[in-house]
Amino acid sequence: MTPITEQLLQFIWQHQLLNASQLFTTDNLPIQVVKPGVFNKNQGPDFLHATIQVDGITLVGNIEIHIKASHWVQHKHEQDAHYQQLILHIVWENDVELHRSSKALETVPTLVLQPVVASSLLKKYTTMLHQPSHAWLLCKTPAEGISPLSLQNWLERLAIERLQQKTTHIQQGVARTQQNWEEVLWQQVAKYMGGTVNAAAFEAMAQQLPQRLLAKYTHHPIQVEALLFGQLGLLATTDDEPIHDAYFLQLQQEYQYLQQLHKLPSTVLPVRWLRMRPAGFPTVRAAQLAALLVTSKNLFQACIHYTSIEQVTQHLQVEASPYWQTHYHFKHANSPHSTTISKGQAHTIIINAIVPVLFAYAKYLHQEALQNKLLEWLYLLPAEQNTIIKQWQACGIKPANALQSQALLQLQKHYCLPKKCLQCAVGVALLKRD
Repeated sequence: MTPITEQLLQFIWQHQLLNASQLFTTDNLPIQVVKPGVFNKNQGPDFLHATIQVDGITLVGNIEIHIKASHWVQHKHEQDAHYQQLILHIVWENDVELHRSSKALETVPTLVLQPVVASSLLKKYTTMLHQPSHAWLLCKTPAEGISPLSLQNWLERLAIERLQQKTTHIQQGVARTQQNWEEVLWQQVAKYMGGTVNAAAFEAMAQQLPQRLLAKYTHHPIQVEALLFGQLGLLATTDDEPIHDAYFLQLQQEYQYLQQLHKLPSTVLPVRWLRMRPAGFPTVRAAQLAALLVTSKNLFQACIHYTSIEQVTQHLQVEASPYWQTHYHFKHANSPHSTTISKGQAHTIIINAIVPVLFAYAKYLHQEALQNKLLEWLYLLPAEQNTIIKQWQACGIKPANALQSQALLQLQKHYCLPKKCLQCAVGVALLKRD
């Protein structure tokens, strides 16, 4: 059975997914819709500035929608001034003849939607909503239901929506750091250097090690490494598993001194190693992050003035200290390998840390040109590759760039998972399709 909600009824009316030739009031007077009105997301009737004709008489005003007519009383609209200019009351079930008992509705016609909505539409909507929770892509074949141009426009809107949501989170960080944008960017870069598994641990570490503290030691890279490794809990040992590596012992000694000197708090979140490739080990990522700190004292200012995505990418592609060219951890040496931040890793940082922080900064200063430059960077960067994007690709939607892959992540998390099909351009197109 289709779950009838006011949201669904609003959707049906907004897109006029009904038999327009069979619209009659409960008094059997013909209704013609000239303008369905503007959907109202604020207090008051559901649709404003609508125009209809009832038995040939033109009415201009607002429209209210309920599942049952009796909900008018339950929602206490009777004495609400916002509902005094109604021209139509739309219901799914006319369980009460309100025009006979309500002074506010005595001259307002009522339209019952149930007889004029196709059962095929309700069945299609029900099929979408009744997919199991793990099958988040409810549409199944979304690429077949929406035109390429409409899909492109929708993805652009979603990408901007995602940036705006991140802006809200970043602004909270800006407030905590007294408008220190360099500090906020450092924390975001650290977060995404941690990777999916250790993002929270790396962000917590960055919050404990402010840039003004780290700046004192950038001329001594080993001390920067000691601070990062120590705050990540990577220098802790137990009697059962001692580490005799000389470099480890040097880092441990440096950290013990610096921790006491600066009264650093204990590690907040432990790092995790499970099911991880060596290049993604927290030790390697921390070493790369330390190298980035040593070579990039003012990353935020540098990125503000860069004109191309290539400049930002090259800036990020630093190499960790020599020790890590033959190590992934402190237990034993490995064959030589690269410790340079890869281009793909640099792109991940740009997409998820640099662009959002700079976008928040541009919004803060109302710099539209900078906002456009950042969107252009997302257009130029390749699409991300992860499990969610692969599922979209399997359904026929293949992101051409990072802007579109970010949009698809937004679509999955904020529309597909909570089943907001009625607010999704893909879902709307599928439901409107015959």
